[in-house]
Amino acid sequence: EPKILTKCPPERFCSLSTCEICVYGIDQIPQMTQITSQELAGVVCPPSGSGGLSVPTLEAAVLLGAFFLAGLVLGALGRGRVTSQHPGSSS
Repeated sequence: EPKILTKCPPERFCSLSTCEICVYGIDQIPQMTQITSQELAGVVCPPSGSGGLSVPTLEAAVLLGAFFLAGLVLGALGRGRVTSQHPGSSS
């Protein structure tokens, strides 16, 4: 018998020796009785003070730089010449 989660539907209730659990799926969040969707959203998607976009991490910046350099090298190789000669100069 539930002692704390008294509003949990019997088919969702689980009692352990140390706690009680009421199990819901994502699509059943609106049916939860002891926590609101707004409270859950505040934890899952906390409001950011920056207005949406966050500052990229160092790892993301390094990865972006590596892809940029790889693109430059592949572009130069695709044109068939990776030299330091200027166009129009003779060798």
